[in-house]
Amino acid sequence: MSKKLPVEIKPRTRKTASGEKTVYVVNLQKFGGGRPTRHTVAEALALLNQARAEAYEGGFIAPHLSPTLNEVIGQYDDQPGSFREHIKLCLERGQFGEGEHGHKLNACKKLCALQIKGTTLGDIKLCDLRTGLIQLELVPALFAGCANKTARNIFSVFGQVLKFAKLREHIAVNPVVDKQITLPAAATKADKVGPRISKDCINAIIDAADPYYALRIKFAAYTGLRFGEQVALTWDHVDLERGIVKVRRARKYLGTIGEPKTKAAIRDVNLGAPLVAELREWKVRQSPLLAKLNLVFPHHDGYLPPVNNWRLVGLYPACDRAGVDRIRWHHLRHYFASILLFDLQLTDAVVTQLMGHSDISVTRDKYGHWLENDERDEEISAQLTRAMGGI
Repeated sequence: MSKKLPVEIKPRTRKTASGEKTVYVVNLQKFGGGRPTRHTVAEALALLNQARAEAYEGGFIAPHLSPTLNEVIGQYDDQPGSFREHIKLCLERGQFGEGEHGHKLNACKKLCALQIKGTTLGDIKLCDLRTGLIQLELVPALFAGCANKTARNIFSVFGQVLKFAKLREHIAVNPVVDKQITLPAAATKADKVGPRISKDCINAIIDAADPYYALRIKFAAYTGLRFGEQVALTWDHVDLERGIVKVRRARKYLGTIGEPKTKAAIRDVNLGAPLVAELREWKVRQSPLLAKLNLVFPHHDGYLPPVNNWRLVGLYPACDRAGVDRIRWHHLRHYFASILLFDLQLTDAVVTQLMGHSDISVTRDKYGHWLENDERDEEISAQLTRAMGGI
């Protein structure tokens, strides 16, 4: 005697070219779904059990009603109800700039092309994007194909797409935001920074830079602000009368602006008189178009610059023209630390405060080896000799 089927599953006999065939209609209407058909009892039971489980956690969407990731994102910007239409509207409302809009579109393109279990991620229905699939298949595939930080940025956009899909009621649970997805840790970097960069090298880079980028490079080298802190800096946090920059905001992933990375990063940094003069001149010359967000160093469209723009378009070409080895933007911050330690000879505690480090040990781990070399010993000996009047 066959096992009695749940009330939600009804067998139906259909005529086919090869004869009659029994199929099983699964009534999922009470779970918010439709009445899909399955060819075997096992398939029908599996679908019903899935519906029951996900209805319990509020996440069920019937498979035949579920769109694919491609359909949610959309093929063009004006496609009604698509994620692409959504971010275009955000762009028009000024929530982010052209550069960030381009980053999101590029992330969507990479997501949809990602190979998952013999198909592309874009062709997978949202109802099939379970936590297990994302954790065990999507995350490894994504992080194997690009750098950790890039993969994290793309995955963040993936979460935004699913958040949008939830608002559009394509899904009831966002498996990225509502569940615990573990991402691979970033590769551990060496705490110590490389050799000190000379003043002559920095000046050569600034002199060779395009005028548009020269002030940006000089500001970074003589304030030590992190890239995210500098691009998010607004004029209301620059006191030109007192010569002080107030670090209160920073650029976050994918173009948002929020508080700096730690409480210690909230700080005031002094400006030298030459830099104050150049900032005054720049503020006067700054186009009204660039004043949309009151940023000190906006992109050409008035919004935040793309992440690598200053380095690839400004800093690297300047290094090449100056005939010096290319440096990263963060090396400008290290140069500022060398000024504090060697030119101004400030204590580790003061350097920690001005650099915005969370703890004095961070400063010592990064720059302590600079203070242990023979050159530093010679400087100290010479200064002691001068202080003693040559005795």
